Amino acid sequence: MDIFQSSYYIRCNRYLSFCGHWPYQSLRNRIRNFILLMFLMSTILIPQVNHFFNSTELHHTISSNFGSCDTIYMFLLLRYHRCFTTVLFYLKIRSVCYNRKKYDLNLLSCIKKVLEKIKSDFQRYKDEDLKILHKYSGQANKINTFYTVYMFMAVGGYSMLPLTLHVMDIALPKNESRLPTKPRLINYNIEAFDENIFFIIIHGVIVDTAVIVFIIGFETLCFSFSYHVCALFVIVTNKIRDSIDERITSKHSEVDQDIFYRNFVKIVIMHKDALELSTEKQLLNIVLTNAIFVLTCSFVDTVETALSVLNLFAIGFAMMPLTITGFEFILSKGNVGEMARWSLFAFGEIVHLFYYNWPGQKIRDHSFYAIEWYKEEIPDKCKKLLNLMMLRGQKPCSLTAGKVYILGLENFAAVMKVSMSYFTVLSSVM
Repeated sequence: MDIFQSSYYIRCNRYLSFCGHWPYQSLRNRIRNFILLMFLMSTILIPQVNHFFNSTELHHTISSNFGSCDTIYMFLLLRYHRCFTTVLFYLKIRSVCYNRKKYDLNLLSCIKKVLEKIKSDFQRYKDEDLKILHKYSGQANKINTFYTVYMFMAVGGYSMLPLTLHVMDIALPKNESRLPTKPRLINYNIEAFDENIFFIIIHGVIVDTAVIVFIIGFETLCFSFSYHVCALFVIVTNKIRDSIDERITSKHSEVDQDIFYRNFVKIVIMHKDALELSTEKQLLNIVLTNAIFVLTCSFVDTVETALSVLNLFAIGFAMMPLTITGFEFILSKGNVGEMARWSLFAFGEIVHLFYYNWPGQKIRDHSFYAIEWYKEEIPDKCKKLLNLMMLRGQKPCSLTAGKVYILGLENFAAVMKVSMSYFTVLSSVM
């Protein structure tokens, strides 16, 4: 069975294929879908930018507050944060296609390399090791399903609530509109569209849906990558413990020991391109474990290379809207509909930020080992190999955002603290 057609990766496959970012798509389909996605994005980005540069309110604010950067900055954030969010998303897409001279690869090529390794692992590992891979992939799939459902609900509620209020204005009119402002600051330069609230809302819903499909596709793929790395670390840990236990229990039986090592020889052959094997049979088990450990660390580096730039845009994509959303919530005090809309969006940003940091924490936790290397039953040459592994393990494997932000719960808490600080500052100025 093709692992990418299984429940573990089918969501990523379909969503990224829809956006033209699945590495196994034909070049023709990839270019076609990517152009359609960028065209759809431009249909809302260009009108937003057009409104930004032609806004009389903006010109008046700048002219009347010239020299007061704080006032202008707050005005831009509060009035045009949706435009900034759209630009951030555009940059996130652009980072996927960005060619890095150092590696002579773009992000899709790196992701394809990781996918090939995952496919190879599911074909290579058997029995208990394969069960571990399926266990962690299943866990990732459950979390990805919850994340997908919630993000669609959050974005759907955020985008569709203005439509609900607009329909209520038509069906049950009041003295004043339930929509205090236009759902989006946008200027099509076509009067029929600019004054059509229904068209603006539906247009926004379509674009938001395409955006969330792209985001979910990539983020669930990154999450699955991280859990696959954790599974590999668990396999390494189990092999270390099994090899030590087997060495202790079979040391008095040469026949059992030969059978034990002969079985491992078959597996070592699969890794012959990664490590030159020792000729002594009693070292084969530890050598195998060391080989898998090296390959696992190399795999983490590959995942880090593929996702580092993308993670940087993702963290930036989550931080600024989170601060502004909290401020918008306060400004909407008294308007239950708007408060519900912004609270749903704010919680979605927190979930999004936590979802990005959690896999990095899991990888860091799984990259530590508790090895009983000091036992007398372990030969000295085996201890040296184990010491090399522990030396590498002193630097825990991790995922970063642009090499400047280490993904993990500690930094998640720091980001939340900074966001709340910005939110407090903005609130105090008003």
